[in-house]
Amino acid sequence: MLSLGDVLLNPTEPLTLSRVRDQEGHYRMLADLKRPAKVHQFRDPMVGDLLSVVTAYPPSRGAARNLQYVDFAALRSVHGLVIKPENEEVHVAIDGKHAVITAADGLTLSEVDGIRPPDAEASTTSRAGFVDLVAARVDDLGEFTRRREATISKAADAEGRLREIARLELAELYIANQFAFEAIGVLNVLGQELKTEDLRRKMRLLKAMADVIAYRPAEALGVLAGNAYEDEVDSLMWRAIAKTDAGDFAGARLDALASEGILNSYPGWVQSRFLLSAIRSAVETKDTAMAVRLLGRIEFPKLNDEQISLYQLLQGRVAELNGATDEALDTYGQVIAADIRPTRAEAVYRTLLVLDKESRADLAKATTTLSAEAMLWRGNKLEADMAKLLAEFYFRDKRYREGFEVVKQAVAFYPENESINTLLGEAQHQFGALYLDGAAEQLGDVDALALYYDFQQLTPPGARGDEMIRNLARRLVKADLLKQAGDLLEYQIDNRLKGVAQAQIAADLAVIRIADRDPEGALRILNRTRLADLSPLLERQRRILESRALIDAGRQDLAIDLLSRVDGRDADLLRVDGFWKSKNYVQAGELIEVVYSPSVGRSELDQTGRMSVIKAAVGFVLANDSLGVSRLRAKFGDAMAQSAEWSIFDFVTSDISPTSAEFKKVARQVADLDSINAFLASYRQVYPGNEPMTPATASRSPNAA
Repeated sequence: MLSLGDVLLNPTEPLTLSRVRDQEGHYRMLADLKRPAKVHQFRDPMVGDLLSVVTAYPPSRGAARNLQYVDFAALRSVHGLVIKPENEEVHVAIDGKHAVITAADGLTLSEVDGIRPPDAEASTTSRAGFVDLVAARVDDLGEFTRRREATISKAADAEGRLREIARLELAELYIANQFAFEAIGVLNVLGQELKTEDLRRKMRLLKAMADVIAYRPAEALGVLAGNAYEDEVDSLMWRAIAKTDAGDFAGARLDALASEGILNSYPGWVQSRFLLSAIRSAVETKDTAMAVRLLGRIEFPKLNDEQISLYQLLQGRVAELNGATDEALDTYGQVIAADIRPTRAEAVYRTLLVLDKESRADLAKATTTLSAEAMLWRGNKLEADMAKLLAEFYFRDKRYREGFEVVKQAVAFYPENESINTLLGEAQHQFGALYLDGAAEQLGDVDALALYYDFQQLTPPGARGDEMIRNLARRLVKADLLKQAGDLLEYQIDNRLKGVAQAQIAADLAVIRIADRDPEGALRILNRTRLADLSPLLERQRRILESRALIDAGRQDLAIDLLSRVDGRDADLLRVDGFWKSKNYVQAGELIEVVYSPSVGRSELDQTGRMSVIKAAVGFVLANDSLGVSRLRAKFGDAMAQSAEWSIFDFVTSDISPTSAEFKKVARQVADLDSINAFLASYRQVYPGNEPMTPATASRSPNAA
């Protein structure tokens, strides 16, 4: 129940309604009730209006008259606040000593009752930032030339303050007639020689206006963004244009709302420039209501061809925001047909964007069209947006190189652009997917490698990027591009890995370097990644690889010593190679005899085994160990008799002189046998988990014919 008092003890004090913006720039209204109590909802039984009534504690405060706004009306009251909403989104709440009136997308406040800068309602003569461009405007070229010459003569004949004032008049004349750069030249000279400080403020304002007209927003905002011009509504108008040109659409929208009421003080060309800028800021911030309202204020006959094209483009943007895509596409088509840049470039971009969102675009044609348009248009945020869409088209069309090239150029030119940073993330994902999800299998081996090298800065961070590099290395190993595969892994070791992971990948790299006949490279990476407390399996694997590299590097004695604590068939085969290179033929032959002996369950010999047995026989002959030759023939004669190598084995194990030409020929054949391939085969058997990274065969020996 709500109780009303019978007597008003004190006269009603008028409450004030003040307009403020929230963090998103939306307007809300504050009513200062001092001591508000509660918000009540009442429905008028006569007309059915739903009223929001805010009661309050004494002293009495109320609205002295009815206040009409676009979204609500504040009705006259003796004590408290009565709000009549004009739409369902208006909401009234209490916050401290204020009643707060809000709407979901912000209040739209009328021009008459809206809060503006202190001089917004002042006459043109009392506005500190106002420059009368209407009075200085001269439409007749002959009259303009006469006035310009007279002003120049006046400045030349005068001295001191009078000369400075004449130069300001000349700058005003240039600005009013859209000769911005001429005005900038005059003002630059004046700025260097100005001695009268009270004229400096006007000089800086004129310079900012000329910069706005000349499309130099950064220079203009350097002046207009300062506190000295914050409360001047005319400065806000020029600043709104500059902020739009600079891409600060949210700030431009707020400045435009605060200053549009003084627009009639300026000539038509200023009004058109301001309105088009304000509409652009409204469109970019998705304030369609503001955009539609300002489009209605444009005097179309006063627009030039470029402004007409921009006007149509903005109409299309509003239609697109409202979901009228067919209307938007028709309007963009008119802009494209007019062929005026940059509106044509944006119209092409918006058309392709709309068609793509609605799945109506032909990908090949869209890519070709946008690629051609992107080559012709350079500058501002539009170039970045076009690059982003073009790269997406390329990726979808599986034209990865072109897509990555677009991203690379866009990042170089627009490193701070939000769209480009998003695009960079997408490009990194695409780049990783190529080598992780198998998409790169559609590319040739060389093309896949070249693509990686050209754009390796897109490699994803962390484990995903590491796996991507290893996948590419495995593919290169499979294609016998051993040096390139090794270089990839070495980059990963040097730049991306630490600890045990580094030691493991170093083992993969070492076997590739060995297969590529680069033992020094293998030793170098193993020594650089040496680590204590590795797992026994990894420690043994690295010791085997180091021994093989030492043998190939001619340090077989050190290799044999390193293998002294390693057991296993693969280690025995390495010892054979070490003994043979040391010309310790008896030990090499005896070890081969043990490794391939039928007594260890090897009833049949493969070709590698048979050639190794022949090698042992040659070693015994070279060492004049006839007993060893006889023992070898007795042990392996039956196994060799059924093979293609029997004739050679029979010849070597017969009574033969080691100095005969025939024996020397066989000895050379045995010496030319490549033990690296046998090592690689043995390595794959012992470490099957490393098989994808272990080359099937070694690269061709540089001494091979």
